[in-house]
Amino acid sequence: FDEGTKTKLEIYRSYIRGWLQVFLHASAYAGKPLQFYDFFCGPGHDSNGVPGSPLILLDELFLVRSLIKERSHEVRIFFNDKDETKVETLKELCAQREVTWRPRFESLEFQDAFATVRYEFDGGPSLVFIDQNGVKHITKTVFNALTQAQATDFLFFTASSFKWRFGDLLAAEIEFPENVSYLEVH
Repeated sequence: FDEGTKTKLEIYRSYIRGWLQVFLHASAYAGKPLQFYDFFCGPGHDSNGVPGSPLILLDELFLVRSLIKERSHEVRIFFNDKDETKVETLKELCAQREVTWRPRFESLEFQDAFATVRYEFDGGPSLVFIDQNGVKHITKTVFNALTQAQATDFLFFTASSFKWRFGDLLAAEIEFPENVSYLEVH
C-alpha cells in the first residue's frame, strides 16, 4: 500500500472503533446483529502483509469480542470482490486467524453484490464500506438505499484528484487551497 492507502485504512480503523462504541453501548441496539459490508474487500492485505480493510475489521471486532458477547450481538460480515482470486486469498487468511465470526464471501460485480444484501441493512446496525474504486457504482438508487436504511452508516473514499478533475460537479462546497498542486491536496 502507498502512504495514501495506509492513511485511508487508519481512518477506516478509527471509524470502525467509533462505530462499534456507539452501537455496543446504545441500549436500543442491544441484542441486534452488527452488520458489516465490504464490497471491494481485496485479498485482505498488501504484498508486504500490511492488513487491508477486511483484516482491520476482524482485528477491531476481536478487541471488543467480550462486549459483543455480553450485549448478545450476532456479528454478520459480508466480504465481496469481483476478483475471485482475491476472495480466495482472503478466505485462506480468515481460516488461518482466530475468527470468532465467519464472514460470508462473494465474488460478484458490485451491482449484483449490492442487490444480494441491500434488504439486509435494516436487520441491525450496518456499516457499509465502499472504497475509492467503487465510488463509480454509487448511483442514485444505491445512494437512496443506503440513506433510507435504518441505523446504516456508509463510508466512501474518493481521490481528491476526482474533485480537481470534475470541479464543482463534485462537492461544490470543497475548495482547493491556493498555490497547492492537486497531487498535494489530500
